Amino acid sequence: MLKIKKKKVAIIGLGFVGLPLALAISSAKQRGRLLFDVIGIEQSNEDGLMKINSINEAKLFFKTEDKSLKKLLNHHVNVKKNFFATDNLDYVEKADVTIITISCHLVNKFNYKKDYKKYIDDVFKIISRLKKNSNLIIESTLLPGTIKKYFEKFIQNKIKNSKFKKNSINLVYSYERVMPGKNYINSITNNWRVVSGINNKSFTFGKNFYSKIIDTKKYPIYRLTCAEAEVSKILENSYRAANIAFINEWQKLCKILNINLFNIIEAIKVRPTHNNIRYPGFGVGGYCLTKDPLYGKIALQLLNKKKIKFPISELSMSINKKMPLDTYEILKNKFERKIKGKKILLMGYSYKEDVGDIRYSPSITLFEKITKENKITICDPYLEKKGIIVNNIQNYKNFDAIIFLVRHSKFKKISFRKKLRKKTIIIDSNNVLTLQQINDIKANSNEILFIGK
Repeated sequence: MLKIKKKKVAIIGLGFVGLPLALAISSAKQRGRLLFDVIGIEQSNEDGLMKINSINEAKLFFKTEDKSLKKLLNHHVNVKKNFFATDNLDYVEKADVTIITISCHLVNKFNYKKDYKKYIDDVFKIISRLKKNSNLIIESTLLPGTIKKYFEKFIQNKIKNSKFKKNSINLVYSYERVMPGKNYINSITNNWRVVSGINNKSFTFGKNFYSKIIDTKKYPIYRLTCAEAEVSKILENSYRAANIAFINEWQKLCKILNINLFNIIEAIKVRPTHNNIRYPGFGVGGYCLTKDPLYGKIALQLLNKKKIKFPISELSMSINKKMPLDTYEILKNKFERKIKGKKILLMGYSYKEDVGDIRYSPSITLFEKITKENKITICDPYLEKKGIIVNNIQNYKNFDAIIFLVRHSKFKKISFRKKLRKKTIIIDSNNVLTLQQINDIKANSNEILFIGK
């Protein structure tokens, strides 16, 4: 059998996107042989070193229901030995493929330019280390125009100054598509991808590379220009954010009318043209939907010196940010505005079910609002036990109110038969509870309140 020479892939950033991507690439095979040696590169700060040490000891640094993550980590670190982590950026100089997953996160609303410049400078440092005939893939969410204005030009200058051959470095943009939770790895390997390149050669490389990781027979690669791909990512998430904000005002109407919005939406979804309408929920969190709707406006200001209003995108973000306060109002009204001193249990703290990721979680908004007046316990099986955070509850009778915020699969297995005292208020803010759990709670003469029902 012809021996396949493994190529070296460096992945910059080993967070909730970079690590599962590294494992998916480490697992890629052709004719039964592994295709890649993968080097994960993180910062040398406390958080980065924690990730590096955990990975090299084949330990996940976050909890998830996807059991394949832990198995793959051990398999490729300890058995196949084709994946390790480091803080040494010099490994980029040896890589055939370098993939950037670090965040272009504009957190300083008073000076987006400063945050943006830092991201650009970080990428420039990586590009400066690329060897001849290598390939750069960027998966970060970018301001539209970034590839053309900065990275394509920087690579062309590098090629010219290094006397490399024309087009000897490929630049591909393919924004990440990963869904944390029980199908973490599957969401990478069985999902549609948008791939773009600065020229045909770059696109062809990108298409061929992702075809080794993704089942492209079922999920074909979709080609866009780099600028189109940059817009595609933020438009996709802006649409979702606006849809969520839109349904929030209708759940308020249904609450006043005392009707079940979930039943209404299920009836609407029967029509194939309307099956993407969102269900009501507790709030919006995570890294994407909480920032991407602003990126179009920021891009025009920073890169084109233009100002265009984005009223729907901005209003949707404002509405979504305040959504957790609907639950707070339900709680306050139930206790006749007197909740000071009440013992409150929050069920779930991460932004999404079945993963320990609290980035911009709406639960934080509710927590900060309630904690000014009350003693709070947080139950989340996917977070590290620390202070008021616990992984499970032994006695639900200790609480005046229990609020379900996150649809963790483990919460659906809780039996509430005879585990509640009759005066405990139950609030299901995110359609967490099963019908059996609801019936058991009601059978115990407990009142249960809902968002959207």
